[in-house]
Amino acid sequence: MNSSDLNRRKRPSEELHNEYEGYTWDKGNPSIDRVDSSISAKEFFQRYISKRRPCILINSSKPKITAQLICQVAGDAEVQVERRTDETKTYGQNRSKEYQVNLTIDAFWKHLQDEKARELYYLSTQESDETFSTPCRQLLEAGHISATLDWAGSLLLQSCNLWWGASKESSSGLHHDFHDNFYLVRSGIKRFRLFPPNCNVSVYGEIETIHRNGLISYRNNPTRADGVPIAKRAKLDDESSDEEDSDEDQAFIGKGFDYESDNSDDFKLEDNENDDYDELVGHDDNEDGDSDASTDGKMRAEIGSENARPDHFSPLHPDEVADPGLTVDIHPGECLYLPCGWFHHVTSLCSSGECHMALNYWYHPPDRFECLEDPYSHREDLSSAKT
Repeated sequence: MNSSDLNRRKRPSEELHNEYEGYTWDKGNPSIDRVDSSISAKEFFQRYISKRRPCILINSSKPKITAQLICQVAGDAEVQVERRTDETKTYGQNRSKEYQVNLTIDAFWKHLQDEKARELYYLSTQESDETFSTPCRQLLEAGHISATLDWAGSLLLQSCNLWWGASKESSSGLHHDFHDNFYLVRSGIKRFRLFPPNCNVSVYGEIETIHRNGLISYRNNPTRADGVPIAKRAKLDDESSDEEDSDEDQAFIGKGFDYESDNSDDFKLEDNENDDYDELVGHDDNEDGDSDASTDGKMRAEIGSENARPDHFSPLHPDEVADPGLTVDIHPGECLYLPCGWFHHVTSLCSSGECHMALNYWYHPPDRFECLEDPYSHREDLSSAKT
């Protein structure tokens, strides 16, 4: 990327409305709480969710999710898998025929055990409208994972996803998401570099509003604090009886995001991982890039240029951000709670012959902090879209 292109994409937003009222640490001494997993849902809501404060939950029960277990419950099920042509290529192109392959879980696991192939394959989100897609659905049905997390209380679940690979070290681009994330590491280490929503991080898009809860809304598709696109809500209000809108309701849901890459400075639009409200902000959602099948082609046609970047990604490396941020390692059995809007750069680490594996639950961000039982101003919008 040349300097003029970089400067154009680092443009500051005009008339930015920063309404964020959540937690922001002392820049001189940033820290994150480590909380015993026995904490009640009510206390967790009061201390962390309502304050928009990340934390690490420790001493959690470890349902042992292993490769062997996944193969046992879903070995013959087919999944969409990222496949790089070589180790220099970027993950995140799994909506491109060149960089995606359909494999059974058993076949995918065999690739991860192959010393030459293990660096080339990665399992992330699936192009599916299901809250629990393969293999999470099979793990849920067999009783190996929960339908929701106790810590989340009354938050509405958006999706549950499995992240599974064997590259020794792969990193994401610096970005923020649009859901509250509970990220449970099962093997390997996930290293997060964190920055608050109101931190001065340049992004490719033009931010219009940082909502009170940290959700970042872009000028090209403004959204309410709970993540519902304002234009979409107005259209549904006008045409609530029109069955043709039923497919478009899914724009409220979107996919989650945990982009993994070995070359994150180079990724193109097709490289953005499963962008967690890709539709919400008006972009494809790829893994490390997934996209909703109903809008994938349309969005590509509208954006056109191969140099286009997702709004919610930054052109900066974390070391280039003025705020030093905070680096934390999440180990097996630990869970990172990360509210929407927090910028993060993720590095997946594992030793030779091992895998890195994580399970994450994305929840729609609350826009009411008065009580655990009713954290949304318009829960019916989210519930009806999910239905």
